[in-house]
Amino acid sequence: MNIVKVQLHNGERLPMLLDSQGLPVVAVNEWIMSRRNRSLNTLSNNLQELTPLYVWLESRGEDLFSLIRSGRFWPETFTSALIECLRRGQRKGKKLAKLAVRPDTFNKRLSTVLRFLNWCFYVVLSDQELGARREVISEVQDKVNHALKDGYHSKEPSNSEVKKGLTAMQARFLQDVLDPESAMLVSSPQTKLRNYLIVALMLLLGLRPGEVLSLRLEDVEFGALTNVRVRRRRISAEDTRSCPASVKRAGRILVLDYPRLEKLLNSYAMKDREIAVRRANGKRSNFFFLSRDGKPLSESSVQAIFKRVRRAYPGKLPGNLSAKSLRHSFTDGLRRELKLQGYSDDEIRAILMYLRGDTGRESQDTYIDYQGQSAEAQKAYWLKVAGSRGADDVPV
Repeated sequence: MNIVKVQLHNGERLPMLLDSQGLPVVAVNEWIMSRRNRSLNTLSNNLQELTPLYVWLESRGEDLFSLIRSGRFWPETFTSALIECLRRGQRKGKKLAKLAVRPDTFNKRLSTVLRFLNWCFYVVLSDQELGARREVISEVQDKVNHALKDGYHSKEPSNSEVKKGLTAMQARFLQDVLDPESAMLVSSPQTKLRNYLIVALMLLLGLRPGEVLSLRLEDVEFGALTNVRVRRRRISAEDTRSCPASVKRAGRILVLDYPRLEKLLNSYAMKDREIAVRRANGKRSNFFFLSRDGKPLSESSVQAIFKRVRRAYPGKLPGNLSAKSLRHSFTDGLRRELKLQGYSDDEIRAILMYLRGDTGRESQDTYIDYQGQSAEAQKAYWLKVAGSRGADDVPV
């Protein structure tokens, strides 16, 4: 089984699953086509999660649609064998496979397999010539759903020792390292300014890497107050990146009332970016952030920024520093500030929903350090009810 990426004439990319003979697996690729409104990464992950199912079917010599149309009941041993296959690691080339994947990985596989199997059942049930077999197949679908849903693992406990976001001191230090006027990290002036602006936009506005890399020139509106427009667009044929950046969440207008950052953004757009454009040999790009050769910047280049500063300052910055760390810092830090200003929980959720582009009220929960906040509240509570009895200098 192999996954390839196909680029259409309009610039859209779609992943495709090929069997062991290099031929497209029709059913699963049709399912992916029905979900083409989702991002390329999401669809590629879906195919990765479905690959064990087809490896298992191939090993048993089973054709999925023939199996469903037959109306045969799937015995417990059948579904148990499928669940066990989803639990196992998949061999990649000559690399040894892990004995078992993490519970979270297994649950993702199982969820995707369930969605795909239900789609396959509905395709078969839509056949008008089934007759009396429709009730039997529908009953088999219910039993398969019930058996597979019983296989879910409990969620892994979070690692409480690893803080996902940055402290205020770490956030300031990261900006000091990347600041174009700083000598802490040696790089070309154009690259250093660009990297600083990318990190600053993610840290101060809560932008995702895909949202930063999707920005066009017209999306940054300079004026008395600079606006940064996050827009959802179809993938352009001009985007030559193997994994084009995309905006997954709602579009929004973010006000950037930060004079120095506005000045640096304008300087980059007018001077440093134009230097990169001239290196592109006439192939002018409308994307705001460009590589040194004038092409749209890739997400791997953004991740390389964090990899470099992690290695350069291991004692000053956390070992898990990444683009997502900045999103955690933005969400958790802004929530604390809004709380201090007296906003209610409902108002805070609404504000964060808009600034983050969320469509669900619980989307930001995973980015908020509830554990850290609860520890602070507990300490204040202990001080009230126990006084100084827990102090270090109290004799035991």
